[in-house]
Amino acid sequence: MSGSYVSAPLRRVARSIRDGTHGTFERVADGRPLLSAKNIRDGSVVVGDDESRISDSDYGEICRTRRFEAGDVLLTIVGAIGRVAILGDDDPRAFQRSVAAITPSTSASSRYLAYVFQGSAFQEQLAGVTRQSAQGGVYLGDLANMQIPVHPTAVQDGVVTFLDAETARIDALVAKKQQMIELMTERRREFVARAVTVGLDEHEPTTMTGNPFAPMIPRSWSLQRLRHVALRIIDTAHKTAPVVPDGEYLVVRTSNVKNGQLVLDGARYTDEATWRDWTLQARPRPDDVMFTREAPAGEACLVPKGIPLCIGQRMVLIQVDQSLASGEWLVHSIYAGPAQQFVGLLSRSTTVAHLNMSDIPDMPVVVPPLDVQGRILDEIRAAISHQEGSTSLLMKQIHLLREYRRALITAAVTGEIDIPVVGA
Repeated sequence: MSGSYVSAPLRRVARSIRDGTHGTFERVADGRPLLSAKNIRDGSVVVGDDESRISDSDYGEICRTRRFEAGDVLLTIVGAIGRVAILGDDDPRAFQRSVAAITPSTSASSRYLAYVFQGSAFQEQLAGVTRQSAQGGVYLGDLANMQIPVHPTAVQDGVVTFLDAETARIDALVAKKQQMIELMTERRREFVARAVTVGLDEHEPTTMTGNPFAPMIPRSWSLQRLRHVALRIIDTAHKTAPVVPDGEYLVVRTSNVKNGQLVLDGARYTDEATWRDWTLQARPRPDDVMFTREAPAGEACLVPKGIPLCIGQRMVLIQVDQSLASGEWLVHSIYAGPAQQFVGLLSRSTTVAHLNMSDIPDMPVVVPPLDVQGRILDEIRAAISHQEGSTSLLMKQIHLLREYRRALITAAVTGEIDIPVVGA
């Protein structure tokens, strides 16, 4: 089939190209979902429990004025640009402007177009017409003029049949590697949880505590409340620190603390005057612990060296008594055993998961002697380093497989691969 296609602008093979609603709507608790680019994942429309929801009347108005039909090829054009799915019969039909719907004409099938959009050649074109802004976006006019390969229907069917089989094989390999990452992550989590609650010496004598969160611990360890391990537990100002362009002082929000790490994606910064105001009670020091008490509750990480920062709303600063424990030990303890159960129990007792400041000092923490802490932390660091190295290798393999998938699709739709014509 090599050379059997013509190159045509997308508008020539589409009955319509339109995006979702540009309007804003009141959110309602039990309404219909209003979806966006984040809902297009892995070739499907994914609807979660936490979606923005709108009234039936608003939903109906969007579906009437921005009509998306079953069989339309969905393409994300704002933010996470280039994700593709085919709209199913039972999928929601109300989308925001970050998603475009392409209704094919008789000269192209939905499944064929969906593969064209996933290919490396088309994705490179998309990157070339993306207008840079806060999120980045593609104008519908630019999308309509993008060139795509168009074959006779029988050839398109052959391409789809070939790619269905080949991409399924690649996707299965990717899924297997992702499962390996999840398994290693879970094993690491279990190892750390055991290490900071009962230790790594299976032969060490134990004692009963009478506490349901940690009924048995090594005899040389103690079960303490956080108030007895911390020098200070400091709430933050109950207001939003002003964001200052080019500010030099990081404002750590709850979204910046995840899985024991400080995450700087979407970080916000402020100026020195605000930083001084927000740190009047205490200036965060390396090895202090930053803890989230809402949205979500129960995440923690260390204050890093060399980054001047203050904590934002719903954050707590814990200054650990170094004669009893290290901040690193406390962070691992928060994600395991008695502290984790304590946080889970209290945060589930309210409509919005959060912890009151009055409850946090009572968080139970298992505390071994400092020398034992040091040895266990060495083992934990080694386990984490090993897991992160293996994960990094698997992620590189996944990246290469996905690149190969995109290149294979482009080769198939442009006739670089000799594919049998269906029915020939």
